[in-house]
Amino acid sequence: MLSTLIKGAIHGEIKSTDEQPNEQAKKFFHLLKEAEKELYPGCKEATKLSFIVRLFQLKCMCGLSNTALGMVLHLFSLMLPEGHCIPNTLDKIQKVVCDLGLDYQMMLLSH
Repeated sequence: MLSTLIKGAIHGEIKSTDEQPNEQAKKFFHLLKEAEKELYPGCKEATKLSFIVRLFQLKCMCGLSNTALGMVLHLFSLMLPEGHCIPNTLDKIQKVVCDLGLDYQMMLLSH
């Protein structure tokens, strides 16, 4: 998957330095882990990250309110098998979306 794109960095083929990764690098590597994490044990169709992105896409395309999205999220958490890794709050989903650079702002238009 994505980790193959940065194989050198992950497997130490790049010269190491004493520098700690900056915040953007930390977010990037965290997102890589999320992109490889199964949504639930044995799930091959979706990862935690793909679930979050598709859920956010539905929110944007269908105009779901935060309340509706929270209710959908709660329903998924009840229906998925034990060991699932979907976030249990809308705030956690929005953090991942922001880390991806896909944040949005509501625009209020008046007639």
